[in-house]
Amino acid sequence: MRLLTAIITFFLLLPAAMVIQYYEYSREIKSVGPYPLLPSGKEGGHSITFSTPTQSLAEIECTGGSGSLEIVDIFSGEIVFSALIHGQISEELVIPHEGSYYVAYFGNGSLSCVIRFKENYPTESVQNAIYTTGTVSALVLAILLWRRWRR
Repeated sequence: MRLLTAIITFFLLLPAAMVIQYYEYSREIKSVGPYPLLPSGKEGGHSITFSTPTQSLAEIECTGGSGSLEIVDIFSGEIVFSALIHGQISEELVIPHEGSYYVAYFGNGSLSCVIRFKENYPTESVQNAIYTTGTVSALVLAILLWRRWRR
């Protein structure tokens, strides 16, 4: 019975440890670039690719050229960010989940871009797993302690 209580207590404390670890990780500012980006055309194009292990609040800064800029999820093809550029852009955006992305530029002139990951958060599925583990562990521990107290 003590071993079971210890295991349940461990799983109760595990979500707190995970949240602290994500807090420490989210404070690190990482960046991609600066990279030159030539306009994409019908014959193909140039792009910047990057990967992120978590959901992130990012900032993209580009200078030069004019046209449109898109950030696309490589696997789903979903456009997660789109903006018009006239010489310079500095925008915040949310990278919705972990994965690989590419930045495509359609326009005139070349561009130089930097992407900074300002804050990193666990994805929704990871958050759900953390909260579920903590809730179930707390309920099981409460039942075990209540049964022991009733004796």
